[in-house]
Amino acid sequence: MPQIGVYPKRGGYGGGKGVDFLKFRLFITPVFVQILFWIEVVLFLAAGIAIMSISFDYGGPSDWQIVTGVFLILLGPVFARVWCERLAVQFRSYEELKSINAKVGEAGSMWSSTEAKK
Repeated sequence: MPQIGVYPKRGGYGGGKGVDFLKFRLFITPVFVQILFWIEVVLFLAAGIAIMSISFDYGGPSDWQIVTGVFLILLGPVFARVWCERLAVQFRSYEELKSINAKVGEAGSMWSSTEAKK
């Protein structure tokens, strides 16, 4: 299974991860999407807890503040996950296209070598 954000090298490029990074064959954005997801989860949890705790400070809890806090805690991370997956799908589909391209390239070279033998 290929590593997320790392794409196989084509022949003749050479170099290591540093060269791949500089030539945009190594993507760092999928890592940032994962970091962004966890930051959003923490922010949703903190916001939900803050809204519910503020409701206790000012004249007792009101129903809408408690409900809003619970919804933020429960549904906020789900929405963050869907949004981040939407971003990650673009990189996954690029990985799959690269894989298909490599397979088609191998198949094409196989056909040309068999035709050359005839």
